[in-house]
Amino acid sequence: MSAGINGSRIARASSLRFSVLFFACAAATCPAWTQEPCAPPESMKARFVGKPDPTALNDLGAWFGEHDNYTCAAEAFATSLQMDPKQKDMPHVAFMFGASLYYAGDAKEAIPALEAAEQSGYNEIKLHLLLARAQDDAHARPEAETEWRSALDIDPEYSYALDNLSDDLIADHDSTGTIELLDKPRLVPQRTVHQAMNLGTAYVLE
Repeated sequence: MSAGINGSRIARASSLRFSVLFFACAAATCPAWTQEPCAPPESMKARFVGKPDPTALNDLGAWFGEHDNYTCAAEAFATSLQMDPKQKDMPHVAFMFGASLYYAGDAKEAIPALEAAEQSGYNEIKLHLLLARAQDDAHARPEAETEWRSALDIDPEYSYALDNLSDDLIADHDSTGTIELLDKPRLVPQRTVHQAMNLGTAYVLE
């Protein structure tokens, strides 16, 4: 999928609350960045005199994320992607945008941004874990199962992914799949309590 198409998907993923901000930044300046609650810190204000560049916006988004202000982080990353959807680090910025939306409490809008990051080649385990969580929150269990498995392709012993994938398989009444997932030779012999319970449930359902 081209960067342009992914950029369009990401723009659609952003909600109406970002639209005015996008327009202002594309037209001339970004007045929202001089106002609370999304004003840049003193150390970054000089970069926001006039029209900031995408790098400044990405740095601001990262700063907001580090300070747990995920709504402002999402606005910064969204504006950066709107200004330059083909930027060099687009897959990572798309991930940061999606992650910020998720942690701001908007799992539904996070999904398309995270999917665009994935389709652009971003293949970090944290993306698959977060996208799976968002899809489970949205009751998109088949899609979530795919992402849990993608995480396990990177780290087959990742307990959090094993716990949650086995949860989804039990919810699907897929006892065979649960047993195949959990009752096989492991590099780490110990199962979590969560996995042991799901494995026991699967054998009862067999």
